[in-house]
Amino acid sequence: DDPALVPSREALVALTLFPAMKDGVELQAGGEISTRLVEALPVLQDVYHGWFPEIFLHIPVTQATPVVKKNPNARRVGVFFSGGVDSWYTFLKHRDELTDLILVWGFDIPLDKPGLFEHTRQNMLKVAQEFGKNLVIVKTNLRTFTEPHVVWNWLFGSGMGAVANLLSGGFKRIYTSAGQWYGHQKPAASHVLLDSLWSTETLQVVYTGLEATRLDKVRELAQYDIALQTLRVCWRNPGDVYNCGWCEKCLRTMVALQIVGAYERCSTFRGPINTKRLAKLHFMDEAFLPYLENNLQALRKQPWNKAIYKAERRVLLRYYFKNFLFKVHELYPGIRIGRGRFVKKMNKM
Repeated sequence: DDPALVPSREALVALTLFPAMKDGVELQAGGEISTRLVEALPVLQDVYHGWFPEIFLHIPVTQATPVVKKNPNARRVGVFFSGGVDSWYTFLKHRDELTDLILVWGFDIPLDKPGLFEHTRQNMLKVAQEFGKNLVIVKTNLRTFTEPHVVWNWLFGSGMGAVANLLSGGFKRIYTSAGQWYGHQKPAASHVLLDSLWSTETLQVVYTGLEATRLDKVRELAQYDIALQTLRVCWRNPGDVYNCGWCEKCLRTMVALQIVGAYERCSTFRGPINTKRLAKLHFMDEAFLPYLENNLQALRKQPWNKAIYKAERRVLLRYYFKNFLFKVHELYPGIRIGRGRFVKKMNKM
């Protein structure tokens, strides 16, 4: 909808670069490309190849004619806004200059979940109206093209780069939100090393929010009732529920809200925090670890949250132990990972 999309070969390059690297094939750009983006392509390739040298290969990008883009009509400033913690923080930080919130259907909300999207759209519309901003809706099936090549977890950053360039007819700047902070930097599809490289001479893509931990961001958004009435973090959404309340992301966000004293005011989660469910949480993705550790450090100073502290400590101890066993198994493949047998074999070494 508003504003109309514009043809953009830069968007197609953003959509196809990493799939081409994954398949190890030449990428034919087929015409004029922003000089700034052409110069950024080797760096984009270097970063992904440096992170995953056996998966993403350097490839030739051909038929790319560099041109200096001009667009004096680009005046709007937007932010990719999902209603999550990171995008809420970015919105609040830059709200004075922002003119638009950009909500994409087809990224984290699948196209086959219209009920969930409509619920989300209504909430995001409330936010836009509360702050006097415009809500831009983009619907895309780009994942049907990319997922046979690269999983979405490693492509959503370039997906935002593609959408940003399709909106470049009216926008001069679009913000993406940091999911990490300065003390926690790991490879990620949206990253301080990557997002700005999707910019052109007329469109600035800005990665922002590295100064704040996830808990800092929750503390900031907790000052606004509208944020607590619309906060959306869940990516599982069973039965099209807005926030399921039991996945890893929901649980750590619920704990963060409890830490800052805002959980009871947050209407997008239901019922008290189930410490038994929290204690049974399993995860092996190292990317989640800093968020849980950040919560635990704060809980340690809050004796009134002792039960939640014990539950989250148990989750982390389980992760540390399993991760230790996994690393030992990599060094000593002959050792079967089982607590009793593992200890016996270690004692013989």
